[in-house]
Amino acid sequence: MLRMNEEEPVVPLVDAHCHVLTNPSKVEPEHELSNHRISRALMSNNPYDWNRLQSTQFEGNDRNLPQYKGFGIHPWYSHLFTLDHNKTLTKDEHYRQVLIFKQTDDTILSNLIQNVLPDPVYIEDYISKIDFNKVDLIGEIGLDKSFSVPSNGFYQGHDSNNIITNTRIKVSMDHQLKIFNRMLQLACVHSLNVSLHDVNCHMKLLDTCQQHLLKNPAINICLHSYTGSIDFLLTQWIKTFTEDRIFLSVSQYINFKKIEGNIDYSQVPQKCILTETDYIVDSNNITDIFLQDSLKNTLENLTNVIPLASSQDTRKLVYENFCRFMHT
Repeated sequence: MLRMNEEEPVVPLVDAHCHVLTNPSKVEPEHELSNHRISRALMSNNPYDWNRLQSTQFEGNDRNLPQYKGFGIHPWYSHLFTLDHNKTLTKDEHYRQVLIFKQTDDTILSNLIQNVLPDPVYIEDYISKIDFNKVDLIGEIGLDKSFSVPSNGFYQGHDSNNIITNTRIKVSMDHQLKIFNRMLQLACVHSLNVSLHDVNCHMKLLDTCQQHLLKNPAINICLHSYTGSIDFLLTQWIKTFTEDRIFLSVSQYINFKKIEGNIDYSQVPQKCILTETDYIVDSNNITDIFLQDSLKNTLENLTNVIPLASSQDTRKLVYENFCRFMHT
């Protein structure tokens, strides 16, 4: 029972999928994130943001909330890695092997290889340097059928004076799958949950996860900003893995462009629902208040469509779900 003038504890907000800066051109100053309102799962996509994530500090507070760190290779960065264990491929050979392009784009590709793209990283060398005692989950990982390589070689979330355009050059699905398989193997070896990216690869992603994760019941699966159908979610993902293991992290940015949401969330088991921003949370352009407001707006939208009595009820539900997802 609360004493007079004693406030009821505020249920934390949950950002189950967010990011830090990717900037290969310079070392960013250490950034301090607030951790007394939002509990987060921070993703890494590539070597640059993984290093950034390791140096991220959190404000000291008497009410510190868990901040989980994910290790991953996002499909948008998969072309930066090679699986050539003999290390015999040249830079040109590697990129021409893993990228799909039309002959009319050969000049663009040659310029990318010679002047823009970095030397590929042997994936096993990269993995060997990771201290998995500092890794809380595997993510962001997955497959993307729509992604095209940008004119600066890969997405970089920092300000640039250069105009960035998309090329018609894509990363082969075969290469994406090899990287994705390796990341799922790591999840199994270290018994770590996964946060998944999926654009127009619904069945292929599910099949690959079945091969690795079905026999590992301790590994939970977060479908980040899910864009498949409600039927595919219920009859494939949840039927295969059960609602105890499947979680949807819902964002204002992707899932609630329309006020009713991109799927009928009233049909989603409530124990599966999480919230996320998918924002770069250490950018100077994004404030902690902005992040809180984004999560609160998502909670309001979810409350209206689930439905629950209040956004506070939804907030409590999401936090309890997040604790279950992270086994805490």
